[in-house]
Amino acid sequence: MMMVCRRNVFSYVLALLMVIAAGSGNQHVALACPYLSAMGAGAHRRLLEEVTQLEGSPSMENNAFMGQTLLADFLPDTSSKLPGLDWLAQASTYVGEDVCLISMQQLPPPKSTGYDYGASVEDLSFLIEWGDKSVKRFHDFTGPDKNGGSVFLSACTIGKKGAEAACKIGVEGTRYCDPSIAQTSTAWSQAIVGWRVNTTNLEQARQVLTGWRSEHSGHLTPMTWSMAGGDLASGGSVNRGWGNDGGLRSKLVRCSSIDPKFMYPTHSGAANLDKMCDYTAPGETTTFAQQLLAYWESLCSEYPPNGSCGTGSTPPPPAATPTPPPQEATPDPPTGSFPQCTEAGQTWWDRDFGPGERAYVVEPTQAPSWTALKTQCLPKAKSGGVLDPAVETMMQRSMFWQFGKLACRALPEQLGFSRASDKSLNAGTNLNRTTCEAYAAAAAGGSSCDYPGPPEGMELIAERGSAQDSWYGPLLQIPRVNNEEVGAPNFDATEKVTHSLLGGVSGTKACTYGNKFYYDGGVMGEVKRGTQLTYRTFQFKNDVARKQALMASTDTVNPGLKYAGSFSGSNGCDLEVVLELGLMNGGGLNVMGSIPLESMALERELAVRGSVKVCKTDTEIIVLAGVKELREAQNLVYNPECEIGDREIIRFSRNFICKATGQAVTADMVFHTQDGETMDISDDCSNPTPYLAGPNKKMKLHEAASFTMSLDAVRAPTSCGAMYWDPLLAPLDFAVPVNKIYTNHGGGGDETPAPTTTTTPTTTPTTTSSPTSAPTSPPKNAVKTTTATAKTSGVYTLNPFPVSVVMILGACWACFELLML
Repeated sequence: MMMVCRRNVFSYVLALLMVIAAGSGNQHVALACPYLSAMGAGAHRRLLEEVTQLEGSPSMENNAFMGQTLLADFLPDTSSKLPGLDWLAQASTYVGEDVCLISMQQLPPPKSTGYDYGASVEDLSFLIEWGDKSVKRFHDFTGPDKNGGSVFLSACTIGKKGAEAACKIGVEGTRYCDPSIAQTSTAWSQAIVGWRVNTTNLEQARQVLTGWRSEHSGHLTPMTWSMAGGDLASGGSVNRGWGNDGGLRSKLVRCSSIDPKFMYPTHSGAANLDKMCDYTAPGETTTFAQQLLAYWESLCSEYPPNGSCGTGSTPPPPAATPTPPPQEATPDPPTGSFPQCTEAGQTWWDRDFGPGERAYVVEPTQAPSWTALKTQCLPKAKSGGVLDPAVETMMQRSMFWQFGKLACRALPEQLGFSRASDKSLNAGTNLNRTTCEAYAAAAAGGSSCDYPGPPEGMELIAERGSAQDSWYGPLLQIPRVNNEEVGAPNFDATEKVTHSLLGGVSGTKACTYGNKFYYDGGVMGEVKRGTQLTYRTFQFKNDVARKQALMASTDTVNPGLKYAGSFSGSNGCDLEVVLELGLMNGGGLNVMGSIPLESMALERELAVRGSVKVCKTDTEIIVLAGVKELREAQNLVYNPECEIGDREIIRFSRNFICKATGQAVTADMVFHTQDGETMDISDDCSNPTPYLAGPNKKMKLHEAASFTMSLDAVRAPTSCGAMYWDPLLAPLDFAVPVNKIYTNHGGGGDETPAPTTTTTPTTTPTTTSSPTSAPTSPPKNAVKTTTATAKTSGVYTLNPFPVSVVMILGACWACFELLML
């Protein structure tokens, strides 16, 4: 999340006309909507129903399908995990001639306006201006001798309803009163793009997409307009929600069958190529876009196979079934070449991993201007399935996060076979469970293996997408270190993203198949941004691998790992995160951050962000949020009979480590509440310092608690070279029953219930203590959770019913959401 949809979270319908040309952006990996890559036929049907409900949308007859991004997994209902461009190239090889994809991105106005293009003159003017600019800019990529001929078509229309509003208001004078535009068959704005991709021009096509979204000279301005809707100061539209209920309609045909009129059109007769949207050629009475729409609707798509108007003679290339290996290749960290996998995923999983051990699947995802690194942790159950939840880690730009994932989806998606997952208290399997055990277990996905999604009628946040595909968080971002905006796009070109085997771990090995890497032993991820930030994640197969990696840690092998704290993650998917931060000229360090929590629904996101509170110990800052708000942010029912109060969601060290000497120094921290700055942070976690100063205070979209941490030159001299810092994170698991605490660290088994205790942090936390008394007697079965667990022997024990750790370090959350993708 992430991303996107994730996390992070953006809608599958993005900014303005021509977004399909960019592959449509997203928060969690990059584009249109990454959740599409994992959803099944049922979810695809629901999406189809959502985006075709608008009367006047292009017809889905003749085997049209809802297309996905061209830079991420392309097909939602197959096991193929190829990015769209690669899929097209392989399809051309498979068929024996080039196949072409023609797609239309629909952009209706926000639902909140009643889909009224005339609700804001400013928005309509921007739409027209950037529709013209975008189609012209993408048209410049078009030609048989440009970019290997990979782009053959670029067109757009404002649609009948848009034209009617523009004519009535007088935007662009009488341009949109022209009958040739008024007779357009579609009611809504459309961006239309044609791709012709083969193995020869594949990389040139990828370069087109990569460059399109990275600069304001491409498409960054209109993307910002859409994604920051409602936030004029950040370049957003007046009304938020442009593109909801839009959709991306596609057809796949043999290029040789396409009417030559629509192959590499030059529009040589156009009087003004800067006004190409709804362009009408000399001597014609209908626009080029309208002719193209009619032609597109008449085409019979050769994919999906066995469609309504053809035999499906252009099937997708054979699905790539991951086949992890027995090879013992051990390239030196942090880089290396990996052999091809030679065995089936099921063989690898069954033979090389015991109960409690974790396998890792790494998937680098190429975005328009940067690379995201996605890692799935698959914790093995005694039954041979995956413990619930599995955990997904994402590293992207200056951002890192983890998602709890339903285990029932893990093996089919990552290893290509199915097997029942283990849920110790799966819903409906134990009639003797207490009410609160059932309450917790209800979050295990159920028989349909689905996330709940938001209730009907709630206003959705476009950036979060239209379907839930994980438990949100945790999310950590460092957009600024000292005076360097490390999250900004200008660092994309020099960014380095790597993954590697852990140093010093015996028997570790990895292999590659398709665009994924399969790790046995553990994995290190690393992202370098600018001169001020390097952040690393360390994950381990079992405790033996952890201990070996720690013993081997130096400033060049597993860098910084020896200073990392440990956080017991779900089912042993523990994660060590170490940040290496640069110093200011003359010494000193300044890190700015914010603490935004996410939900798909606006009112729930505002509520959970507004529930944030902080407290401190001698060595740590602890962040809490309301258990009611956290659970409802995940679209789960809240029951006060089972838990009340606040929940720890993250803790991070107040100490930074001098890289040269290993000496720890304590940083100053300022907490930015809604009413202003304060250094007076509560040291009583039963009475933490709130972000909101009162119950009647209101939140607004993108608002979040923030803070600053700083060291002067005495504590952080230039002789240190850099400072290490270790935030402590854990993924969300809403299916853990409230009367258990899981402390499994792998190696010896599945879930290990610890004693049923909760902890009240004080200035110096203890291992266990009685729950803090509530203002009134808590209901039967309730667990008072205004608590944080103490650190014991380097291991954090999760509270009962742990929630997501969701933290983002960054001075400007709104800016981050606009710029990270």
